[in-house]
Amino acid sequence: MKSSIGLIFWIILGWFLYGCSNTDETNEELAERQEIPAFTTIGEDLSSVYQYNYSSTSEEGTLINITSETGLSSQYLTLREVGDVLTFYTFSSGSFTALQRNARTGENQLLEDFYTVSEEQSILWGANSENQLFVGYYSPRQTNNLGVRIIDIATGTEQDISIAAGVQSTFQPLYFKEKLLVSFLDGVGNYKTAVLNTKDMLVLEILDFGQEAASILIKNDGDIAIFKKQNGNGYTYTELDFESLAVTDERSFSIEQSFAPGVLEANIADDQLYYLNFLAQPSPVLFAPAVYNFGTSSNTTIDIFSILSDFEQEIGEQIDLVSQGYNSSSNLFLLGYRNVNDNSQSSGGVLVVDANGSRIGFIRLPFIPTYFENDCICL
Repeated sequence: MKSSIGLIFWIILGWFLYGCSNTDETNEELAERQEIPAFTTIGEDLSSVYQYNYSSTSEEGTLINITSETGLSSQYLTLREVGDVLTFYTFSSGSFTALQRNARTGENQLLEDFYTVSEEQSILWGANSENQLFVGYYSPRQTNNLGVRIIDIATGTEQDISIAAGVQSTFQPLYFKEKLLVSFLDGVGNYKTAVLNTKDMLVLEILDFGQEAASILIKNDGDIAIFKKQNGNGYTYTELDFESLAVTDERSFSIEQSFAPGVLEANIADDQLYYLNFLAQPSPVLFAPAVYNFGTSSNTTIDIFSILSDFEQEIGEQIDLVSQGYNSSSNLFLLGYRNVNDNSQSSGGVLVVDANGSRIGFIRLPFIPTYFENDCICL
């Protein structure tokens, strides 16, 4: 009996010590155990647009030349993403064309000349769902009367919706699950967002934020998050239920970062905001990954200068960061870069770092990655 008690004691002690050693594991040791996650990135060289799919299982990637497949110009205007569908917008000879590509299957659909410029309207932006195209415009052309045209991709039928008259400026739209959020600054200086039901093609509600500049994103759980600028570094954070638009949470916080009105390119997961922090200029680096923890009211900007210095010394090349993504499943940042020393300006790669600022790995690419699918925090 005595020997059994002694054996149990040593087993418990061993587990205790093992647990302590794991707790004391450094950020560098944790980083060494992490792997580059699966991701898809879109990018360009001087003549072509590429898609690169990286598999974390095989630790290999597949390179696809979208331009060779479709004729897509590397000078496309805008890229939108809805589900697996990537939509590239181009303009030529007075008309807009959209190329819709399923990033998973590789299926392409060309929506040629879906909108022709006229004297009646001044085009502001284009957006889409899987089966509709949305065109924001001022009409008549010499006015600031904001409207949205909804075009059915299958039938070509069109419906115009009037939003507001005499607006001062507009911001990029945000589409999610049959709702289009259209943000603008009205004629008297109030920030507003119109919520459109794209299935029934009507305005559900116009959210009025008054003089407070509002930034909006869709959370990982599908609800709407709104950041309203207060005096100084103060913000009011509001969550809306996506279906009812009812307020489900509201709180105040302070952060030394100014978010632009309209769509906020960021992610919220586990009560933390993962965003792109534009650094004070002049600076050799334009931006850095950052994390704000709502629970602890702490804001952390990754030491991007040290990361880039070590990385450039290792590869023997100078790089510039051009894009940023956040992979929520692995809690890792994906940083797209271009090689400054490449005279053709057509090569780059992806640098992967964790939220503690440790480097996980990198992948060289024969193009410059400018967009990350699904979790893009884009410039």
